[in-house]
Amino acid sequence: MARYLLYHGTTKEAYKDILENGISLKKTRDTADFGAGFYLTPNKGVAKARVANKLNPAVMQFELNGDDLNVKKFKLDDEWKEEVFRQRILGIDDLTDYDYIVGPIADGIMRRMIKAYNIGEITKEEFLNNISHGELPKKVQIVIKSYNAVNQCKFCKEG
Repeated sequence: MARYLLYHGTTKEAYKDILENGISLKKTRDTADFGAGFYLTPNKGVAKARVANKLNPAVMQFELNGDDLNVKKFKLDDEWKEEVFRQRILGIDDLTDYDYIVGPIADGIMRRMIKAYNIGEITKEEFLNNISHGELPKKVQIVIKSYNAVNQCKFCKEG
């Protein structure tokens, strides 16, 4: 059974919108670790940290029933690094055939690394090597990519 208890860090305004209108896959960033999707984590502390600097932060708790859904699981390896590069640098979302993705969270220095790569300060190899350092790659994220998965993701309570 693939059941997950997950947390989503957001603002109180977005929290209210999700409660009233449900999860929208149209209100997502396209250049996150695994492309457009609704990002969650099994670690409540990670969800809180993601919104700690936002005005009116909130954490929502969901349960995802992943049975009968098409999942892609990444480990902290070269395949994961290449995927983060394709998504973050090239903007290529090649994970759209999956209902949800499970994998490590890229290191918190991503903005600096992306900028350094884009202005030619570092090579692709340096980018790939540097995104797996630090504490965040040891933490997991689950990304809902389809409305099949949205329908299996139920709000439980405020985190």
